[in-house]
Amino acid sequence: MPGYVEMVEELTTRFSLLEPQIVGEQNQKDFITLFGAILCMRTLF
Repeated sequence: MPGYVEMVEELTTRFSLLEPQIVGEQNQKDFITLFGAILCMRTLF
């Protein structure tokens, strides 16, 4: 499992803040999964 820094980097590169919406159902699912994993990592440490 990747570390916290790697997950945040992936989140910021795949889902830019310049684009306000995440287009596509699979992209939305990927965002939710990745963001949830980041939240879990923050809770653990």
